[in-house]
Amino acid sequence: MRSYDEFLAFIAKSQDAHTQSTGLIDDDTASSYETKKPHTQRQAEIETVSHTYGNTTSTYDEREKFLAFIAKSQDARTQSTGLTYDEEREKFFAYLTKRPVTRRQAEEYLSRHNITDPENLLTEAESTGLIDDAAYAKLFVDGHLSWGNLKITYELSSRGVSRHDIIAALDEAQDESDRASELSDSWRSSGLDERKISGRLLSRGFSRGAVRSVIE
Repeated sequence: MRSYDEFLAFIAKSQDAHTQSTGLIDDDTASSYETKKPHTQRQAEIETVSHTYGNTTSTYDEREKFLAFIAKSQDARTQSTGLTYDEEREKFFAYLTKRPVTRRQAEEYLSRHNITDPENLLTEAESTGLIDDAAYAKLFVDGHLSWGNLKITYELSSRGVSRHDIIAALDEAQDESDRASELSDSWRSSGLDERKISGRLLSRGFSRGAVRSVIE
């Protein structure tokens, strides 16, 4: 079964395709049906759905269920958590104290838990230092010195850290070539040949320049 977001994406895509092919928006589509024969507003809605989304539904009852499903899903999406603001705040800050997270990761958490006032919580968390992408980047780099700059940059970018914060963190870390040299010396002493050392360094995201600087 499709997720709710995939379901809405399918509907939006289908509706865009319909609008491009007919030149009609939703209200125009409903009106085009109403001029053909008299019927109730509900029938107009159902036939509009059928016309817009093609074979998504096939019978009147199925179309009725289809509209009901959309309404129910949208209601579920907009319902609050049932918690007070203070309870939501406490829950969010408990999450932040478990481990460092970026602003994007915090936003995704708030979205998953349908928190009603995310911007205020994010602003408060940033003002208290619980969300700090620059500090997160430095901690991440320090904990992944066996990775090259390319892999570190990719991983931090995927977490929403800005390029500015990534570069600043890498500038403060041990030079990439020095890190590559320490790894290659260790692997060489264990019997690995130069080709395998080169492959390992590249797979860990070291630049070709850093690899060339340590291969004998």
